[in-house]
Amino acid sequence: MQFPIDHIVPCSKGGGELDLDNLWTVCKPCNDAFGAHRKSPEIERRALKLVAKRNRREA
Repeated sequence: MQFPIDHIVPCSKGGGELDLDNLWTVCKPCNDAFGAHRKSPEIERRALKLVAKRNRREA
């Protein structure tokens, strides 16, 4: 299964297009369901926190 890269906060809603802290991989059905809509504040908060932690480890 391939996992597309998705913006946590959509670019159209102010998220950074190439900001690594705003990118995550998500399964295609979930990605299709989100579209250009914002995720719930809880999902955004958790996802941004996990991605930032991952990026610090890789630096």
